[in-house]
Amino acid sequence: NAERDARKFAAVMRQRGASVVEIYGAIASRAAIIDALQDAENELQRIAGFPRRTLFIFYFAGHGETVQGQGYLLPYDADLDRRGNWISIADIRQHAKVMSAAQHQLYVFSSCFGGTLLRSPDVDEAALRSRLPPSEWLAKELDTVARVAITAGDAKQRIPDGPNDGE
Repeated sequence: NAERDARKFAAVMRQRGASVVEIYGAIASRAAIIDALQDAENELQRIAGFPRRTLFIFYFAGHGETVQGQGYLLPYDADLDRRGNWISIADIRQHAKVMSAAQHQLYVFSSCFGGTLLRSPDVDEAALRSRLPPSEWLAKELDTVARVAITAGDAKQRIPDGPNDGE
């Protein structure tokens, strides 16, 4: 049901005026997904001088795996016995950092083991404990990039795909 779910999500985004890049089936290779992310990075850099009201959404519906605590997305050309064509969650995090021209970023993973994205090695514990006055904290936060991730399950969870004719 991954492709059907992704197509429905894309249709909703288009109805709301979003520019959507769709990659499905055999075309959804590791190279095609990475190329699409890099194209988005380039476009965001091109418009970086405009007011930062840009929203970037990455939606992945498909299979995922966790190996030694590291999460992976499995594109169409993934070989289950070799990780060469898998996309690591670390790769996705790196792309998210580069996409800082998009002030709002949403990552949706409708896949098994997507929860590893939520284990960020970049959390600044000192910043979380900051004792800034509320007005200074708010001003600082309004100027930062907001990244939100929604996952179908945690880092160790297989997600049922549902019936083939289900919604």
